Amino acid sequence: MGNLFCGCLAVLSAFKGNLLWASYLIGVALILDFLDGFVARLLRVTSELGVQLDSLADVVTFGLAPGVIMFRMLEISRMRYFSSIYMDVSAFRDLDITNILLLTIPFVFTLCAAWRLARFNIDPEQRSYFKGLPSPAAAMAVASLPVILLKQIDVGYQALPYDETIITFHNMGHLSEFDSMLAMLLLNTRVLIVFGLIFSLWMIAPVRMLSLKFKHMEWKGNEARWMLLILSAGMLAGLGMLAVPLIMVVYMVFSILHFNIFARKKEEVKTITT
Repeated sequence: MGNLFCGCLAVLSAFKGNLLWASYLIGVALILDFLDGFVARLLRVTSELGVQLDSLADVVTFGLAPGVIMFRMLEISRMRYFSSIYMDVSAFRDLDITNILLLTIPFVFTLCAAWRLARFNIDPEQRSYFKGLPSPAAAMAVASLPVILLKQIDVGYQALPYDETIITFHNMGHLSEFDSMLAMLLLNTRVLIVFGLIFSLWMIAPVRMLSLKFKHMEWKGNEARWMLLILSAGMLAGLGMLAVPLIMVVYMVFSILHFNIFARKKEEVKTITT
């Protein structure tokens, strides 16, 4: 329930324009979700009610909240951050069909997250591995964007939509050349749309992904999991939140290697020895 509560607050914060707090709340919800599952597995306590509540909470926290964050970031990229967000006729009176379609694209993420969670509940194969990117991982990729822009680069939203302002900050020495380019890139409408669609479709793609659920903490049998966690920790220490989207790419590479190369080699060894 803590996961769901944080998800509701994240949605509210995002709609109010406080994307930084929305991102933090998604992070807190992720920790609570992990602890809930970890304790349940440790105590070997499960219930059908708990499973359903967990999925419903995940739809809000890891589906709707990231969708609203993407919606608001697209508004910023379209220089409409200070426009009304109330869903009445006046809010869309001066928007053409192109802008309306652009601002509905973020909720493809929400739909894909809901689809993935529903499929997970009825697919018995997804106990030892995942099909598609887990929704919490996709949500963290989206939630990392405001943190990168507001904390790591440290530029206010008032400056972000305007390339000239960012260049001025760079010339004044407030931003490095890399940070200036990164800010302009992450607030580019096309980049945001592609970013959102990639992670949306990745969630529902029939691609086997490595499960990070440890049955035991020993190295043997968990080599890929431990290597991924160690590499991720190193990337976070060196790159900060900028590492989060990159870790998702590393996660995909590790999963492909694990299921298509390492797993096959193990099967070949078993066949030879038997």
